[in-house]
Amino acid sequence: MKLKNRNPQFKSCLTQIKDIDEKGVVTFYGSVFGSPDRVKDIVDPGAYTKTITENFKEIQHYKNHDSTLMPGVIQETKEDDIGLMVRSKLMLKTQVGLETYEQYKAMAEAEKSMSHSIGYSPVREQKDDKGFNHLKEIFLFEVSTLTKRPAHPDALTIGIKSHDELVKEEMFYENLLKCDFSDAKLEQLEKIKDKITALIKESRRDIAPDLKDTPLKINVKFKL
Repeated sequence: MKLKNRNPQFKSCLTQIKDIDEKGVVTFYGSVFGSPDRVKDIVDPGAYTKTITENFKEIQHYKNHDSTLMPGVIQETKEDDIGLMVRSKLMLKTQVGLETYEQYKAMAEAEKSMSHSIGYSPVREQKDDKGFNHLKEIFLFEVSTLTKRPAHPDALTIGIKSHDELVKEEMFYENLLKCDFSDAKLEQLEKIKDKITALIKESRRDIAPDLKDTPLKINVKFKL
C-alpha cells in the first residue's frame, strides 16, 4: 500500500504495559478501538489489517516521534479485541534502548500506565449519524513510546508542525536571544509583551468559566 500524500497525524493513548521481559522485549497497545478522541475520531477494528500485511517492514519504533531516537525494533504488530498490540525488542546496548527499558520496568513495577502514540495517515474514513469520524483504514508508519502523559487519558489526535517549521522557529528564538538590542528596541519589546498580557487578561474576562484554563493561541510577529 503506497500513499502519494502521507501527511502525518498522531494519536496517543494511555495503556498498561502488557509485558516486558529481561531480554528487553516489551508488549503494549499503540492504539485502542472504539474510543472517540477530542476531534471525534474513532479507530475501528480492522483499520490496521492492510498496513500490517503490506507495510510491516517499514513500521518503526521511535521515542516521542523522534526518528533519531529508536529504542527498539518492532517484532510483531497485530489487532485483537482491544486494539493494536505491538511487540518490540528494545536495543539494550544503545543508550536510548537501555533508558527506555528501565523506564518500562519502573512503570510496570509500579503498576502505572505508559503513554504510546502512533504516526499514521488516514486512508479510508466515514462519519456516522452521531458526528463521529470512523477511521476504517490506516497507513501506519511508526509507533512511539512517550515520556510525557497525554493531556487526556482518552485517545487524542494532535497536529504537529513540519520539521522545517520547527527548525525555523527554533533558530528564530535562538537568534533572538543572541541579539544585542538597543535600549529603544528593548523598550519596544517590553511594550509588546505588556500588550499581549493585557489582551490575555481581557480575553479571560469574557471567556466562559469552564474554558478559562484553556491555553490561548496568539501569533506575534517581531519586526526587528
